[in-house]
Amino acid sequence: MQEIAIIAFTKDYANFIKECLEVYLGKYTKINVYSAYDIDQKEIIEEKYIVLSAFTVFKRVQEKMQKSAVLQVVHFALSKQNMEKLKEPSSNGKVLLANIDYRLCMEVITQIYEAGFKNLDLVPYFGDENTRDKSIKIAITPNELQMIPPGIERVIDIGERVIDVNCVIELADKMGIEGIFNSEEARNARKCVVSTTSRIDKLLGENENMIEQIKALIELMD
Repeated sequence: MQEIAIIAFTKDYANFIKECLEVYLGKYTKINVYSAYDIDQKEIIEEKYIVLSAFTVFKRVQEKMQKSAVLQVVHFALSKQNMEKLKEPSSNGKVLLANIDYRLCMEVITQIYEAGFKNLDLVPYFGDENTRDKSIKIAITPNELQMIPPGIERVIDIGERVIDVNCVIELADKMGIEGIFNSEEARNARKCVVSTTSRIDKLLGENENMIEQIKALIELMD
């Protein structure tokens, strides 16, 4: 069984990524989790496949990887269920998008617009009170409630993001693993993700239909 090393700055976050990946790859792989501190104590990372929580972790692991190591940086998408909250009546004015830094603010804003909520006038907020427009009274956040500034009258928490299906496909392809959506649990997990790559989602749908047709054909042959 192939082994994967998941590395994040904290072990809790690495375990969160592990839970996400196990839905798709659990029966094909053994997944080990490490914090950046754990990696600092190791001489070498023995696993061939290395999943990073962010590219900023790369510098911590670069010198400890084997030459044959294969990297995958995880990406996260929005949950369809939580995105339903954005359909509630909202202000015609600006809305803060509160997250821990500018890059993550813009990533979530892009995903919200790609999901079809182009009517929202989203303004990134990551803690800078000096430049914040204090007339804005509504804020959206992906479960980063500690970033909500004072004076906000309404908070829409769209919850933790989930692992992007496209990222899982890339990793499975690198590992030569097929059939990651064969289980009911994995199919349901994919349906809960807001895909920003409709072509990938379309191909996956076509692949599932083909599998069902092949199963029906085999049953007829039997």
